[in-house]
Amino acid sequence: MGDRENTGRQSQEPNRDPQPPLPPAGTPTTPNPQDPHGGNIHPRSHRQPHHSEHWFHNPDWWMVILTGLAFAVAGATLIVFYRQFREMKTQTGILNAQAQQAATDAVEAGKNVQKQIEIAQASVKAIQKQMRQDQRAWLQLGLLEDESTTTYEPDKPMEIPLKIVNVGKTPALRLVYAAEVEIVPKDQAPTLKYSYFHGTNGMVYRDKSIHLTAQTNATNRKQERSDVRPLGRKDYADLSTGRAYVVYFGKVDYWDIFGVKHWTHFCGWKMPVPVGESVPAKKCSDYNGADNN
Repeated sequence: MGDRENTGRQSQEPNRDPQPPLPPAGTPTTPNPQDPHGGNIHPRSHRQPHHSEHWFHNPDWWMVILTGLAFAVAGATLIVFYRQFREMKTQTGILNAQAQQAATDAVEAGKNVQKQIEIAQASVKAIQKQMRQDQRAWLQLGLLEDESTTTYEPDKPMEIPLKIVNVGKTPALRLVYAAEVEIVPKDQAPTLKYSYFHGTNGMVYRDKSIHLTAQTNATNRKQERSDVRPLGRKDYADLSTGRAYVVYFGKVDYWDIFGVKHWTHFCGWKMPVPVGESVPAKKCSDYNGADNN
């Protein structure tokens, strides 16, 4: 019975490979050709213990860390540079705008300065002109005597005495003057044309005068001079009957001590025989005047 139970148990259990007995200590083992990797061919007494290494002892990890740090620094530097570039660009734009505004302001300031200079120059010129006008020589040309004393005769030139007076504050220099008498029909205006005759004088001081005579002249164009022309019978008759009137006129050109040229014109007229009629002598009246240099 006991054998059957054992036999039955053995029949129920699967066949297992018997484990070889461990060799005695110190006995070398040979590899199993059926399981060459199944066990260690070396005795346990010859096996070395395996120790795991720490990461910070590995140089490769340090290279990775340093490379990462370098990338981080480079990235931070790029960010800083970019922000600085953007700030510089903004500042450059502001500076450009300020420069343009400054240039515009400079142009406007230049224009204003130019205007101020022109105003100042005009003021200086006005002051200088006012001073010159106050200190310059002023010449007056007019009758030496009352025109009622003027006489005329046939076959003699008509002569009317005139005078030039310096009523200014400084001498008049380099005088050139002329004066004439014209017999004009009562219904006509005078021509106020001069002959070639001119008189000259070097200087006339303040409150001094020179005398000259306006007379009827005839122009000698061949010799470029004027000759005294006596009154003809017709001129005498026209003046005596009121068919003509007398016009006397003159001019003076001169320089002042400031080197400025001036002029004075004078014209007058009279009727030897009043006829109660007006004559067209407005041209004579308008001829009177002087410069304002």
